[in-house]
Amino acid sequence: MYEKQGTDVETASLTDDIELEAGGVTLPRDVFRNRFTYVFYMMKNYMLLMPLVVVVQTVLSELTLSKSNIYFYWGEYLLYFVFIQILFYWCGKKLRSVFQSEANATHFSQTVQSISPECSIEKWDVVAAKMNAFLYESGALKSPYYFYDGSVCFANFRYHFVLPYYNPDTTNTSACEDAVKSYQESLDEIWREYHDVVATPAENMNVMLPRDQFRCKFTYFCKESRTLVALGLFLIVIDAALHVFLYYTGSRLDFLKYSWFVDLEVLGFLCFSPWLHRSFKDCKMTICNRMAFLKAFMRHRNENALQRWDHIAEDMNEALSTCTENPSPYFFYDGAACNAYFKRIFSLEPKKASFLSRFKRPTGSVNPELEPYVQEVKAILEKEQL
Repeated sequence: MYEKQGTDVETASLTDDIELEAGGVTLPRDVFRNRFTYVFYMMKNYMLLMPLVVVVQTVLSELTLSKSNIYFYWGEYLLYFVFIQILFYWCGKKLRSVFQSEANATHFSQTVQSISPECSIEKWDVVAAKMNAFLYESGALKSPYYFYDGSVCFANFRYHFVLPYYNPDTTNTSACEDAVKSYQESLDEIWREYHDVVATPAENMNVMLPRDQFRCKFTYFCKESRTLVALGLFLIVIDAALHVFLYYTGSRLDFLKYSWFVDLEVLGFLCFSPWLHRSFKDCKMTICNRMAFLKAFMRHRNENALQRWDHIAEDMNEALSTCTENPSPYFFYDGAACNAYFKRIFSLEPKKASFLSRFKRPTGSVNPELEPYVQEVKAILEKEQL
């Protein structure tokens, strides 16, 4: 993608050559086929351990078959679990250390202030391209592929700047404070514009919710979570095929007497599927989408409660259907689901105490930069209940 030259006269600065238009920005997203190949490229040095893991796994498999011992079977799972944890820890530590350098953090701050990307992923694409070029030129990285795209750049900005800024126990640098203040001011400006935008009933007349498109919630769930459903069906088929095989082979293969372990895996997956479904939905609701969620509420704030949440659900389904990655045109089934989700992610209702909550450490808001706007929305809802 980029090549270093011997002198500064032979080549211009990469940072200055990047166009500010979104169409002129080249990112790893445009170079690699998908995120998997990108992650594999970034971890290529650590993948040298893979042959050792394959050898150990082969030995454990042979011992499992010859000794008919389930402990070797558990050892295979433990091996891969430990290897993956170490792999991601080393790689993550290396990548996070990039912004421990004051020069890199300062340049990141200045780039954000100059472009003022607020919640626009297109502008964050430009920030990502500029930072990739800078980190490569400065020698901080050996490749110009640090940020996969603007959304990853935005997430790193929040991790290294926004969240520490709002954490009272963290000592922030001037670069961090300047960048976050500039970012917050741009959000405030957008929020003021939302006050002047009010939707008309005609805008949502021809829009249908999943409630009107699917026969029932079960068919909606199968469509909206087709990956989880397909994986669950695959595991059930494999488990059933294993039991049929055991029925006809009897006990000639002692190793397969531990088939109950596969049953537990399938049962565990089915039990945790709702939690996985909820986690996947929360991952799609990024800060940009949460800001759009608040905007949709402000657009329909003057409508009655029943119509409002149906229209907000329609607006959000349309907005989420245009996402470049994992579009979700059926995110909200109806207005009631939209209302419940809105109150949950913005903590508008007190959480019920549970046994596990006793062991959780108190944490701050996951979106502290949106907290002033959330409180304004909360005041509107409380005023309606009076």
